[in-house]
Parts: sequence; structure tokens; C-alpha cells
Amino acid sequence: MVSPIQSKRPYAKWMPFSEEECLELLTAKIISPLFVWGGDFPEGFRYTGSFGVHEHFVIHEGLWITVENLVSIGETCTDVFIRESKLTCTDINSFLKIWLNQKANALRSLVIKCENINEDVIFNGLEDKMITVEGTMVYENEKLSAMFESMGTPQEFPPGLKVLRRKDGMIAAAGLHSIGLCICIWTDIRSIQENETGTWKLLPINNPPIP
Repeated sequence: MVSPIQSKRPYAKWMPFSEEECLELLTAKIISPLFVWGGDFPEGFRYTGSFGVHEHFVIHEGLWITVENLVSIGETCTDVFIRESKLTCTDINSFLKIWLNQKANALRSLVIKCENINEDVIFNGLEDKMITVEGTMVYENEKLSAMFESMGTPQEFPPGLKVLRRKDGMIAAAGLHSIGLCICIWTDIRSIQENETGTWKLLPINNPPIP
């Protein structure tokens, strides 16, 4: 069973928008540490492009988001929060397998609505890539907290948790959040110490330049 973690975050919902308005916003590549979109996307909405560079990326209505969208978001965004989603544990498993191949390198935390969370499904086929961390793991985006006092809420993972480790040493931990699933990422095992906040540095992002 995926372990619960400690976290609190407010929620607000806005009005619906047209497909043209949604596409205009997503393709604008706004330069800002924050991207917060609370409006409803139209039924059947699809987007296959890239995303802007953001320290905090929030989509309240993410029923249109695919695994491919998650990978693209993770290439340029650090903390990602998706309140509504159709993604399943099998989809999250697919995303983690892509992440293992050193994709989505900017991502450090993902909080996403996910029904019927099952650890066996999330980590299916990844058992040989997992290690156990005996100490308490705390993720906090100190940069975001410094910019916005109400953001960068710490996420605490209990000791004895099995985490995923990829070839470059980066590790990913999964836990239960109030809306679904939370995945946090650290640069290596040495950046995690009991009763201490993990620290990290973004890896280079090799995406094509944003026009």
C-alpha cells in the first residue's frame, strides 16, 4: 500500500473557457514562475505541444492530460499539481518508466488525482530499480517558498519507504495525497537525511528553445 504523506493545499475553481482560449494560453509560453489555470477545458480538448518553464504549474481540470503531456510538462516545470485527471495507476507506471530513461528531468514533485491507487500497479516491472530508504524523507521547494510564502508546502514521506532509483542516481518516492497521488524526486540518495529538508539542483533541460 502506498503510504500517506502530510500536506495541505487550498483549492479554487474558475469558469469554463473555449478551446481557442485554452490553446492560446498553453502555446503562449508565458515567462513566469507560476502557471495556475482553474478554468474548465472544453470536452474532448487535446494538446500535444510543449509547455512553458514554470517553478509551480497548476491545472485544476486536467481530464485531457495524457502520459505524453506529463512527460512534456516534466521537461520544463518543477512542481506540478493536477487536481482532476483520468490517468490511472497504469498510466503513472508508464510515466515512471519514461522518467527512468532520463526524461522529464525538471520535475521534482507531481500531485495528481488518481483513482484506486495501487502500489503494485504503479511500480509493476520496476521492482529491480527500487531501494529502501530508512530515514524520513521531506521534500520542500525552498526556492518557491522563498518567492511565495503560501507555496512550497513540505511533503513528508515515512521511513522504510521503497523508492525508485534510476541510473543517474535520481530517486522518486510515491505517497498518498489528499486528492490522490504524490510523487517527489530528489537528485540522489545523499540529498535525503532524516529530519532534514532534501535539497536539489535542477539538471540541464535539453528541450529545443522556446520561440
